[in-house]
Amino acid sequence: MERRVIAEIGSCGGDKQLAIDTALAALGAGAWLVKGQMFRAETLTTRTAKPYGKGIVEAATQWEAFEGALSYDDWWEVATACIDAGQHRFFASVFDGEAVANSDPAWPFVKIASADITHRELIEAAAVHGPEVMLSTGASHRSEVERAVGWIRDAGGGEPVVLACTLSYPCEVGDAHVARMWALTDLGIGRVGYSDHTRGLLAPLTALAAGAFAVEKHFTIRPGTGGDNDFAIGPREVERLAAGADGFPYWASPAWGDWQLRPHSCERAARALARRSWYYARDVAPGEQLQPRDVVALRPAGGWEPSDYSLFQQMLQRPGYQGQPVVPADFDADPERSQWVQA
Repeated sequence: MERRVIAEIGSCGGDKQLAIDTALAALGAGAWLVKGQMFRAETLTTRTAKPYGKGIVEAATQWEAFEGALSYDDWWEVATACIDAGQHRFFASVFDGEAVANSDPAWPFVKIASADITHRELIEAAAVHGPEVMLSTGASHRSEVERAVGWIRDAGGGEPVVLACTLSYPCEVGDAHVARMWALTDLGIGRVGYSDHTRGLLAPLTALAAGAFAVEKHFTIRPGTGGDNDFAIGPREVERLAAGADGFPYWASPAWGDWQLRPHSCERAARALARRSWYYARDVAPGEQLQPRDVVALRPAGGWEPSDYSLFQQMLQRPGYQGQPVVPADFDADPERSQWVQA
C-alpha cells in the first residue's frame, strides 16, 4: 500500500525562501505532496477576530497573523521549485476566489479547509476551476459534510478526497477521533483520509493503519517558532510515516476515538472563530435589496452563514454598515422579534 503523506507547510510567515526550503525538505524526506496556503488577510478575516490556538505562540489577532502572507506569485515560485527538483507535487489550500483563480488546474488537488465547509461560493468555485477537490471536515456535522460534497459534485468537480479532522490547534491525541474516517466511508465517499493537528505520530499512524488514502500533517524545518511550528513534525517524522504502519492495531489506539461526524467540545473555539459569516463590504441603506457584491465572507462566525444565499432575495429594513456581520434582524421590520444565534 502506498503511504501518502501530505506535508502542510502553512504560510511560512510570509518568507518565500523558507517556504521553498521547507517544501524541498519535505519532499526529500519522502512526503507524497507538499501543501501551502493561498489567502489574503482582507478576504479572510476581520481585523479583530481572535486566534484560536491552545498553548501555542500566536499573534494577537488573526489579521496580524495573516497580513504578511505569501503572495500568489510567491506560491507559484514554490511550486516551480518543486517541479525543478523533479517533483510535481505541490498544491494549496485556497481561501477566496482569487486564490482559486491563481491555483493551477495541473496541480494534483485544490484544498478546502475544515472551517470553510459552509462557504458555498468558495467550494463551488474550486470544483469548477479544478483540479480535484480535497475537503477537510473538522468540527462539522454529518449533514454539513454531505451538503459540501453535494456542492462539489453538482458543480462538476467529481468525487472529492475527504479528510476526517479535529479542528483544534493543537489537538490532544484523545480528541483525534480518527474513527470518523469510517463515518465518511459510510457516506459513500471513495477516498477518505485524515488531517492531523496532534503532536507526534500516533494519530497519523493510526489513520494509515486503518487504510487512509492519505494523511496530512503540519511540517516545519523551524520547530518551536510559534503557530503551527509548535506542533509540526520534521523530516525524520515524515520518513517514519512514509515507512507505513503495517500491523499497527489502530482499533486499540488512543487516537481512534469516536466515529460520529459531529463537532466535539475541543473544537468549539475554532468552529466559532475560524468559520465565516457574511459581512457588509460597503454601507447599504434600508430599502435596498442585498446583492452578492455587497457582502464578503469573513471570520469569525456569528452572522448569516455563507452557505445561505437567501439573503440576496430580501430587502434591508435597517442600515448595513461596512465591516459588520449580516444578521436576519437586518431584514426584519420588527428587529425585537428576530432572534439569531448561529449553531
